[in-house]
Amino acid sequence: MRWADVVLFGQFYGFDLTMFLLGRRTHARLVASQANALAHPHRGRVRVAAQEGYERTVGIPLLRQFEAVRVCNSDDLRSLSQQGCPRVILLYPPNTDLSNSVHPEKLEAPYREVCHQLSLDRRFKLLIAGRMSYQKGVDLLCAVLLRLGAENPRVAEELSFLPAGTRQLPEGLRRVASRFPGLVTNLGVLPRDVLPSVMSEVDAVLMPSRYESFGRVAAEAQSLGKPVIATDITGPREVVTDGVTGILVRSWTADAFVTAIRELRRISLAEPERWTAMKAAARANYQQRFGKDRVDGQLNAFALELERLARPRASRSS
Repeated sequence: MRWADVVLFGQFYGFDLTMFLLGRRTHARLVASQANALAHPHRGRVRVAAQEGYERTVGIPLLRQFEAVRVCNSDDLRSLSQQGCPRVILLYPPNTDLSNSVHPEKLEAPYREVCHQLSLDRRFKLLIAGRMSYQKGVDLLCAVLLRLGAENPRVAEELSFLPAGTRQLPEGLRRVASRFPGLVTNLGVLPRDVLPSVMSEVDAVLMPSRYESFGRVAAEAQSLGKPVIATDITGPREVVTDGVTGILVRSWTADAFVTAIRELRRISLAEPERWTAMKAAARANYQQRFGKDRVDGQLNAFALELERLARPRASRSS
C-alpha cells in the first residue's frame, strides 16, 4: 500500500476497518467493493443480524470516508448515496454470458450423459445453482418440496428440481428428497464449462435466496433465455422483471413459491406464445442490460475513475 496511488478492496466484516487504518497511514485513496446487501429483510440467524449490525454501525460510517464505493446493484447505489457516501459506482459482474455453450456431445462423461438425460425428461425442470446454504434459502426449498408433495403425492411426475453447486445435499434437503423419489436430483458441483449445457436443458431457474449482492445466476440464466423465479430482494430485483422475464416472489413463504412454480409451469404448457415471449424477453433483457458492451463500458468508466483518483497524488509525488 505504501507505493499505491489507489487501493481497491472488498468489504468483509473487519477487513474494511483494517484497510481504512492502513490507508490513513499510507495516504492511499481507498475504493471499497460493497459485496453484501445492506439490508436483510429475512433475518432469523445471529450471524445475519450481527453482519447487518456491523455494516450499519461500523461499515457504512467507514464507507463515507472512502473516495468511492463499488456496488453491484441499484438498490445499494441508492442506499449508499442516501447514507452520504461521496461517490458510488455501479459495476455489474463480467463474464455472465453463457450463450456460447458447449455442445453436449463434446462434453466429457458423465456430463454428456447428464445433459442427454435432461433433454429426454419431459417434466418441468428447475435448476437451483449455487451453494445449498441458509443465504440461498435451502430451508425454504425444503418447505416448498414438502408443500408440493402434500398437494400432490405424484408431483415427481410433473416437476424436477436440480440442485447444482454442492457435492452432497444438506441433511434436511436429503430427508425431504427421500420422501418423494425422483423429485430432486443433485447434479453436484458443475465445472464452469459444463454449466451452460446443463442450464440449456432446463425450463427455468429457481432462486429462493434471502439476500444476494447481484444475482449472477439470474443473469446467466437470462443469457440463455431462461425465465427465473426469485425472491423479490436486492440482487434478483436488479435482473428479473416480474411477469416479463420471470416471477419475483414478494412473500418469502413456501405457499408463494409453490404458486409461482405452478404458474410458470402452467404458462409453459397452456400459453406457448407467452412462454416463448418470456424466454425471448429474458435474453433481450440480458443483452440490453448485462451484455458485453454494457459491462465493458462500465469497466472502462471504472478504470478512468481510478486513474482520475490516482492523478492528484501522482502529480504531488512528482
